[in-house]
Amino acid sequence: MAERDLVYLAWVASRPCLLASWGGCLGAVHAHHPREQGSAARKAPDSEAIPLCAAHHLYDLHQLAKRINGHHGFFARLTREARREWERGQAIRMRALYADQLARDAETVPF
Repeated sequence: MAERDLVYLAWVASRPCLLASWGGCLGAVHAHHPREQGSAARKAPDSEAIPLCAAHHLYDLHQLAKRINGHHGFFARLTREARREWERGQAIRMRALYADQLARDAETVPF
């Protein structure tokens, strides 16, 4: 198992939900771990976590609402491969934003 990066996970959870512009956000933002390529059960490392609100993470992505009340959301329109590709792209975007934030923070630290 990869080493945990709790600082990065906290930063991801502090970001807005990636599907906020799609609407339907509800609840706290979670640091969602996409599944590893070719694995139905293993989570990707913390460095690939992406921010999703509780509604999009639990009810849309993990399809709990579909089982509860027939809800179909953003991820229902995507194939498994398309969803993984979207998650990978968002993970790359999040890591770049995080690196930029660290660089800005380093510039403002007085020595």
